[in-house]
Amino acid sequence: MKTSTIYLLSSIALLSGCQEESAYLKQDPLSELNRPVPPPEPIPGAGSEPTLMDSDGDGIGDNQDVFPNDPTETIDTDGDGTGDNQDAFPNDPTETVDTDGDGTGDNQDAFPNDPTETVDTDGDGIGDNQDAFSNDPTETVDTDGDGIGDNQDAFSNDPTETADTDGDGIGDNQDVFPNDPTETVDTDGDGIGDNQDAFPNDPTETVDTDGDGIGDNQDPSPQQPGENDDGPYDGETCTFI
Repeated sequence: MKTSTIYLLSSIALLSGCQEESAYLKQDPLSELNRPVPPPEPIPGAGSEPTLMDSDGDGIGDNQDVFPNDPTETIDTDGDGTGDNQDAFPNDPTETVDTDGDGTGDNQDAFPNDPTETVDTDGDGIGDNQDAFSNDPTETVDTDGDGIGDNQDAFSNDPTETADTDGDGIGDNQDVFPNDPTETVDTDGDGIGDNQDAFPNDPTETVDTDGDGIGDNQDPSPQQPGENDDGPYDGETCTFI
């Protein structure tokens, strides 16, 4: 009788110990490491492919997602390596960015940071829209609008003048003597500039050799001041000894 009682008590104690250990294992978080990982849930609409993955969690399966690790992209229409969402030109494999937003991709835009310019035909650093001479790399501005660029225009603020051949400061259009730096005006139109014409207002005279105020053309004695047609002694007092 005593022996049976002892066995019974031992069995109860052993059973009690197993229950306590089982409870301990359930409370031990490390025991979760031993649990098997459940298989991924199939994506809705994936048909009969329960193993289809969506690594970036964007709702597009990896086998259809060109960017399986980027949740912001799924398609690359032009195949340039940049997803359509980030590609400003999703149908152009040569362009992806338009920094200035002018509609021309940075690769083709000579001024990618200037929305007012895209082309520099003559390569002078000034865009065609602002370049008055888009085909001339030596000119960009025509201040007076006379068709001659400021770099070549001797009078960049005067639309009536562009050249000063003799460098006298008077434009060729106004300079009667564009090749003579000593003359610019011929008031009487006799072909002799005013600076050299002793009679700038008399087209019949230009020289007064003897300085008597009578032009050589009208002076009978252009070499002798004071003499005229009345004789060599007219106006003079002669003393005979």
